[in-house]
Amino acid sequence: MNIEPEVYSDLVGLHDAGLASPATERLIQRLSTERPDLYPLAGESVTSPSMPAIPVPGGLAERSLAATQTLLARRSTVMGLAIFCMLLPFSIAGNSRGVTFLLARDWPVVAGMFYLAGLILWAAFVRLSARLSGLSLIKPGSAAGWIGLGIAVFMPSALMVQIWFDHRDPVTSFVAAMVTGLCAGVLASRYQAS
Repeated sequence: MNIEPEVYSDLVGLHDAGLASPATERLIQRLSTERPDLYPLAGESVTSPSMPAIPVPGGLAERSLAATQTLLARRSTVMGLAIFCMLLPFSIAGNSRGVTFLLARDWPVVAGMFYLAGLILWAAFVRLSARLSGLSLIKPGSAAGWIGLGIAVFMPSALMVQIWFDHRDPVTSFVAAMVTGLCAGVLASRYQAS
C-alpha cells in the first residue's frame, strides 16, 4: 500500500494527539516498519517543517495577569467616578425648612463642569470596555444594555436643563434626554463591536 507522505503526516499527528482509531494506529505502525525512510516512526519528526522554538520571556504570565487586573480595576474606577460626577450636581443640603442648597441650581457652572467630567469618564468607560471585549476578557455588552446606560447617563441632563433654564415642560426635556441617550447607546454598542 502506497500512501502519500503528507497523508501519513496527518495520520501521525492524529496518532500523537491520541485521536487515531485502532486501524489507523496499526497502519502507522506497519508503514513505519516497512519504509522507515519514507514514513518515520510516530512521535518522531514528520514531513512537515517544525516551528522554531520561540523563547518566552520570564515572568510573562505574571506581567500579563497584572496588566489585565490593572485594566479591569481602571474600568471599575472610571465607572465609579463617572457615576459620582454625574450625580454630584444633584447634591443637596437641607434642614427642617426644606432644601437650602442644590448644586445644579445654586452653582450651575460647577455642576456643569462635574457633568462634563462625568460624560468624559463615561466615554473612557466605553473605550475601556471595548478594549477588554476586544481582548476577550469580558463579554461584549448587548446593544440593549448600552442603550439603557446611554439613557441613564443622559437622563440627568433633562433635570439640569429644567433647573438651569427654569423650564416648565418636563416632557420635552425627558424626551430629548431619552433620544440623546438612545443615540449614545447605539454608538457605544457599535464602537464596542468594532
